[in-house]
Amino acid sequence: ILYAVCMLIAATIGIVVTSLIAPGNRFSLASVVTAHPSLSHTMSLSHFIINIIPDNAVSAFNEGNVMQILVFALIFGIATNLTKEKAQPVISLFKAFFNVVMKLAGIVMAFAPYGIFALIACVVGEYGLEALISLLQFVLSVYLGCLVLWMIYGVVAAFVLRISPIRFFKCIINPMLVAFTTSSSAATLPVTLQTASKNLGVSSEIANFLLPLGTSLNLNGLSIYLSAAAIFAANIYGIHLGMAQYVIIVSMIVLTAMGAAAVPGSALIVMGAVQSSVGIPLGAIPLIAGVDRLNDMMQTCTNVTGDLFATVIVAKSEEKIVVDADKEKISAINQS
Repeated sequence: ILYAVCMLIAATIGIVVTSLIAPGNRFSLASVVTAHPSLSHTMSLSHFIINIIPDNAVSAFNEGNVMQILVFALIFGIATNLTKEKAQPVISLFKAFFNVVMKLAGIVMAFAPYGIFALIACVVGEYGLEALISLLQFVLSVYLGCLVLWMIYGVVAAFVLRISPIRFFKCIINPMLVAFTTSSSAATLPVTLQTASKNLGVSSEIANFLLPLGTSLNLNGLSIYLSAAAIFAANIYGIHLGMAQYVIIVSMIVLTAMGAAAVPGSALIVMGAVQSSVGIPLGAIPLIAGVDRLNDMMQTCTNVTGDLFATVIVAKSEEKIVVDADKEKISAINQS
């Protein structure tokens, strides 16, 4: 529940901050939508709810209806879990298929830099520096949204953990730096586990359970990134998003981001599902990929910060943390 609430808050922050900065308003690709009017069709909330149940699983895959595919996958997974041992061959098949798909995605991403270079060169050559300015505004939106979320972490830590926000961030600075430089929550996990137990006083049983789980289920930075990308794409295509579309975007982010791979570049795979859910053309994703590394560093850092924040909150509620009593440890951290 805490993971879902944090991701909802993060996605909402991304929408608000990006709407205020409005990246992409000065750079328009609306002519693409004009040439293909069906691309600009946004889905209402009622139609989204009705359309969420697949009439036919095969047609859902054929039409690329992401929400119906997710619902079918959820139902299929529950049925597989209830079947227990007899479903083991099916589970093994899907695990192998997942590895194959990830390898395929890796091959595609290996060629992506060349395509991104050509696309950015083409866009800048045709539209001038306005395209780069819009991309920089988009990056600024993601970073500012993450900073706002950090402030919320600090305020909650002050009231719940009874420690100052500055002290809290001093305790977790090491995994934040590792996450920022590696852009991988999985690679940062050993440092995150060590920080939770040694610096924050979280018991090993809580840390060892929640932190690995959080790398896939508590992606607050990714939520900000995806919501900012949706608003940016809508702006450059001249698509107006109403409250119903914002609700759909936030809901889709929570549903699709949970379980995303904790490796660099995974946001681009999830991004298509979020934007297609409200009828935004996917042509902006290659543009966003040009600055994905910059955004990936910040959103991964925020993901790790959110994992530690959620772990400390749960440990505090379960009385498995000693931050309040361990004055000597806090003093040693400040001195170091």
